[in-house]
Amino acid sequence: LSKEILRLDTKDEIINSLNNFSWGNNDKSKIFLKLFNLDNDLFIQARRSKSPSKENISPVNQKNIEDWRFLLHEYQESIRKEITSFLIGSKKKLIVHMPTGAGKTRTMMESLCDFYRMTPKDNLLTIWMAYSDELCTQAVESFEERWQLRGAEQVQLIRFWGGRNIPEIDASKPTLVITSFDTCYSALSSRNNDTFSFFAKLKRSNALTVVDEAHQAPAPTYAEAINSITGQAKLVGLTATPGRGGGEEGNKVSEFFDKNKITLRGKFADPTPIKYLQNQNILSDVTYYQLEGSKLEIDQKHWEYIQKELKIPDEISQIIAEDTSRNITIIQDIIELVEKDKQIIVFAVSVLHAQLLTICLKTQGIKAACIEGATPYSERVDGIESFKQGKLNVLINFGVLTTGFDAPKTDAVVIARPTLSVVLYSQMLGRGIRGPNMGGTKDCIIVNVKDNFLNLPGVDQAFTFFENDWS
Repeated sequence: LSKEILRLDTKDEIINSLNNFSWGNNDKSKIFLKLFNLDNDLFIQARRSKSPSKENISPVNQKNIEDWRFLLHEYQESIRKEITSFLIGSKKKLIVHMPTGAGKTRTMMESLCDFYRMTPKDNLLTIWMAYSDELCTQAVESFEERWQLRGAEQVQLIRFWGGRNIPEIDASKPTLVITSFDTCYSALSSRNNDTFSFFAKLKRSNALTVVDEAHQAPAPTYAEAINSITGQAKLVGLTATPGRGGGEEGNKVSEFFDKNKITLRGKFADPTPIKYLQNQNILSDVTYYQLEGSKLEIDQKHWEYIQKELKIPDEISQIIAEDTSRNITIIQDIIELVEKDKQIIVFAVSVLHAQLLTICLKTQGIKAACIEGATPYSERVDGIESFKQGKLNVLINFGVLTTGFDAPKTDAVVIARPTLSVVLYSQMLGRGIRGPNMGGTKDCIIVNVKDNFLNLPGVDQAFTFFENDWS
């Protein structure tokens, strides 16, 4: 790169060369990092190939079933029995309401194993829908784990997300299709004959649809995809927050699932579900503290937008993201948490804010990575795996890790993204509260960056926030 620039004669040629510079896993990028004595591994990830569209999952003889990954906890077993009763009953819709970190996916996968074993059809087909690629991947891993232990025959697993090729389905085998909302909606409106035919085959054969992060189900595109692929099949939703907002928005979720909800009750809710799970070391004990955020003068137009949409306007988000004093406070706090040997997830205001925080931390010698919607597949996978393995101290993101991200050893969450959504806030703080009996940590620190127009509940209040919508 430097030799190329030295060969150029004019300022315009140099600027044009730099503008055409493509960052990534290539020789020019590596030369650039070498010039500044920077570590390749922190800035460039190797390319990864995607897992196959189709594979067969067979039962195996598990010897160590005492491990926490294999046995359900008592409260999970109670929920599993209720789900299984629904699956063999006459009702068509159900939502399962369990706190983040309590094992919704694992519990539902046990019931799915029950469904495959109980149903007399040899070619039973079920569909699992999730919000993101990460959630789809976690669903695959969870099913493989449960079916290898509980299964009685080979099940055909289909990955239908992330631009994978459409596979041929063996119509004689029991089948699980795992897909994303976006892929499903695109297939619904596709003009490609193969895609349309594949989607039509799924609709005809489907016996059960499971929707992860089901509070998003009533959104127009998601609802259309779910209703279309479900047809007359049964529908089960999973969520930690069974609502979308106040008033009509909250009711949309309960109406979508026919107001049929199961949750932790009786001794599993004594004194509350969250407190019970913390006492059982299922969830972490949470310590909160606040950092001073931005002090904004919000005009009438923006206040009206906030009150109507329950969202932060982009103009306000940009001001917050560029607040130097706020950013210095956040960076200093993250560095102090790293010095205490914490593994930290940070929720940024925007993509540029996430990138800015990451760069600033790296210049201070902190091992950090940035994940956002446009991050290439390989970089996302490598960043997340490095964080899970403890090779990174800090994982900073915008709009990716709010739902279902599973890194049990996370023990600090910095919420630097202002939000008026109880659902979003609950999902963010939920990334760090998995306790020792779920492979996580005893304690978790939640750091709220408090700007001057927010007032959100804690994890306990967030779990019960939507109860009136279901009564």
